[in-house]
Amino acid sequence: MSFHKADFDPGDFTAVYHSIDRGQMSPIRQRMRSTPIHFKDEEDAHLDKMLETGVMQPSTAGWASLPVLVRKRDGSVRWCVDYRALNNITRKDVFPLPRIEECVDALDGNLWFPKLDANSAYWQVRLDDASRPKTSFCTRRDPFILDTDASDFAIGAELLQIQGGVERAISYGNYTLSKEQRYYCTTRKELLAVVRFTRQFRPYLLGRHFYVRTDHNSLRWLMDFREAQGQLAW
Repeated sequence: MSFHKADFDPGDFTAVYHSIDRGQMSPIRQRMRSTPIHFKDEEDAHLDKMLETGVMQPSTAGWASLPVLVRKRDGSVRWCVDYRALNNITRKDVFPLPRIEECVDALDGNLWFPKLDANSAYWQVRLDDASRPKTSFCTRRDPFILDTDASDFAIGAELLQIQGGVERAISYGNYTLSKEQRYYCTTRKELLAVVRFTRQFRPYLLGRHFYVRTDHNSLRWLMDFREAQGQLAW
């Protein structure tokens, strides 16, 4: 057994580790949602506490669920994560629940009935190493960087996130140019890379500020361009 001493400290129960079996299903990624303004300070406070106490840790996994903050009856905030998409691809246990009647019958002859409650129950059982990445979630705190580049025949990108002051790779993308696209000028190829991979990594980038990093200086003038038309209006 383990006993917690304070909030964000559920104890350290290591006798059992939970495993999430997804079979052959691909990792799930959810689009970012906006955090209500009145929740942002409390969201940051929860993140700081969970990092400080080891409840969570920074991750570069290819999974992305989304946190949800819910106001409790006492006015405090409950930190939740929307794992419905993960649940949908997780293999279910087939072991049936015990019959309630038999559980009640087992109480016959007893005089004392203690009532125990698990503090932060979902934190009570650790995840095994293979399952931890599957519970990764996105936050708005650490900024993303989209690195893009173009060549004569293809374009590519790397999505990075600054975590603890260090740039860490999150995902990669590449695309082979069509016959028509190979005739684009260099600037348009570089612009195509920015547009295509911004769309590809939309679940990570939607609803948040991020940096685009390119070695093609000519793209900078687009920031001040007025009334763009055609491809420049991408």
